Amino acid sequence: MSLTEPADHDRLLVVIEDQALAAHLIRHGAALARALECSWVVLYSAPAEQPLAEPLAEAVRAAEHQGAETVALRGPLRSDGIREFAASCNGQMVMLMRGDNPRALARRLAARAPELTLIHPPMGGRVRRLLPRLPSAHPDLPQRFLLATLAVLASSLIAWPLNRWIPTANLSLIFLVGVLFAAVRLGRSAGIYAGAISFISFNFLFTYPHFTLWVEHTEDLLALGVFLLVALVVANLAARVQRQLETIRSGERRTRLLYDFSRRITGAVSGEDLAHSVAGYLAETLQGEAVVLLPQPLGPPEVVAGAPTGKETLTPPERQVALASLAEHRPAGRGTDIEAACGWYFVPLHSGRTALGVLGVTLPEGLSPNQEERRLLTAMRDQTALALERMHLVEERDRAARLSETERLRAALLSSVSHDLRTPLATIMGAASSLVELREALSPEESRELTEQVLTESERLNRFVQNLLDMTRLGHDAVRPRFDWCELKDIIAEATRQLRRPLAERELSVEVDRSFPLVFTDPTLLQQVLINLLENAARYSPEGSPIALYARRVVDELEIQVCDRGPGIDPAEREAVFDMFYRLRDAERRGDRTGLGLAICRGLVDALGGNIEARSREGGGTCIRVVLPQRRAQPEAAEERI
Repeated sequence: MSLTEPADHDRLLVVIEDQALAAHLIRHGAALARALECSWVVLYSAPAEQPLAEPLAEAVRAAEHQGAETVALRGPLRSDGIREFAASCNGQMVMLMRGDNPRALARRLAARAPELTLIHPPMGGRVRRLLPRLPSAHPDLPQRFLLATLAVLASSLIAWPLNRWIPTANLSLIFLVGVLFAAVRLGRSAGIYAGAISFISFNFLFTYPHFTLWVEHTEDLLALGVFLLVALVVANLAARVQRQLETIRSGERRTRLLYDFSRRITGAVSGEDLAHSVAGYLAETLQGEAVVLLPQPLGPPEVVAGAPTGKETLTPPERQVALASLAEHRPAGRGTDIEAACGWYFVPLHSGRTALGVLGVTLPEGLSPNQEERRLLTAMRDQTALALERMHLVEERDRAARLSETERLRAALLSSVSHDLRTPLATIMGAASSLVELREALSPEESRELTEQVLTESERLNRFVQNLLDMTRLGHDAVRPRFDWCELKDIIAEATRQLRRPLAERELSVEVDRSFPLVFTDPTLLQQVLINLLENAARYSPEGSPIALYARRVVDELEIQVCDRGPGIDPAEREAVFDMFYRLRDAERRGDRTGLGLAICRGLVDALGGNIEARSREGGGTCIRVVLPQRRAQPEAAEERI
């Protein structure tokens, strides 16, 4: 692998040992990650329940700011821990630096993880590779027995010169150290083998008669028997501890992978996004290829995502194996009893009895997933199925909510149109037909009354049509205020003039603060707001009850209130009354309709940059409060006019 041409899934792992050199190492790591266009992880040791030293904390923050993932390990950094972490995060390159011996840890890591590329950034100059590859840290069986023999030979060479000063029985502890090393590093069989040849070597070198396997004294024979028994027990226990440690590391790795996987799929907003995330992560984790098949609206499941090439394709026989896995509700393909000759391993995605899709992986060199990989794949499959089910439930909920809202708006619109259109039209038609058919028989007063009915209902119909047009404009964000300095009293007077007939039987009181006769607003929009508020107050308050309009300055704001003596609005409905076609519960019981007035008021007030709200009025009734921002300065001509 070239440092200028990274592999498809290379990830740089930056290991910080010396806190004083952390900033220097982070700079080199960031530069190398940018040059190789790969992701990078910073691994450092953090003391338990203690804050990080300031140089290290600053370096970690700098790494996170430059896009690195930072991971803190409890305890010292060792080669085995670094190797395990590199495997869990798919790290391919490791950057090392320490202050006392820059090559010690690197050599141990190279011996135990030859698959990694070790990089050492010197205090000056360019980054370069540190060590050549060494033999594998996982030798085969003959090599293990050879290394165990060398461990016993080393124990013998150490014990031989000490025989003059240390009792013979105590020398057995040196051999036990060699047995322990063989069991931990090379496995159980190598440990037992080391115990057996340690017994022979100890007998040959240190029991009388020397350099023979004959044992003359009974107590020596007993000591040798105890030594052999202890060596075998130590080898077995050490191997068992090592297996348990590997199991713990494997579980920790699986947990870390699942946590990283769950974080990655959380950001998916659609099934296709989720499929791409899952396929990419599986390909990175298993170092193979992955595909995700999802059901199509008008057909069987198809490949929607693949990795590492973007979208893997399946041959017709492989696709049939994937469909068989989905139909049988169990894995199929490589290593299973369903089409084992297939190069892919498929697992179904199910929620209950609902088919959600299929995951497929293929490993390098045609290998089948081992038990650990299958457990990991099963856990990822379950998380993927839950994520897909959650998306489907959210889609169903949104669809049901849209249908419900559409039906509610349709019913409300039909109810409003049928009442607000048919009622004035019927009145207009009745009055007009009377004028035409009974023209000669009607007195002047009766003719005037019928004509006024036609005019009143025509104005009412015109306001309703204007509300529908305003609703359409607000829905398309087509309202563009034209601000100017204007007389507030003129706006109020024009609004009340247009409502002279609905307000004819009402006592309307208007109180305007004289401190600012001019307001900076769009007079047309504000006038429409006042018309809707006054008409709404007249419609939902008892006939003959008074209506009040207040306008005053509050700091740099214009506050307008329209108050009535109606039944009031329940606190739980005060926000909902500004929604389109919302019907009050009391209005529904009375059979009244609710129009678009307050909803349009909110849209117009929002366009003017203000706020609108409903409040209770002291003594009973409702107040609709409008607050609009104002400028301080007023034109000189306006001041002279005042």
